[in-house]
Amino acid sequence: MVQLFIKYFAHLTRETTTEQSVLQARARMENGGRSKMVFITTTVTFVLASIFAAGRIVSRFYIVKRHGWDDYTYILAWVSALAAHC
Repeated sequence: MVQLFIKYFAHLTRETTTEQSVLQARARMENGGRSKMVFITTTVTFVLASIFAAGRIVSRFYIVKRHGWDDYTYILAWVSALAAHC
């Protein structure tokens, strides 16, 4: 049992060469990995959040006509999120 553990631990700690690492990274990039799925998920979530943000801003500025510092902070946070997403 101990020998099996040592063999498994040695396998986990084995260092790969730089060439192997580069080849593995290229293979992941060619397959797309999860990056496409992550991008689509974050984009859909951001668009949905933007719809609700626009509804809040329209209701506070044009319907209720009462806005305060929290609304300006909300707009600033949305602009910051847009800049971070793009």
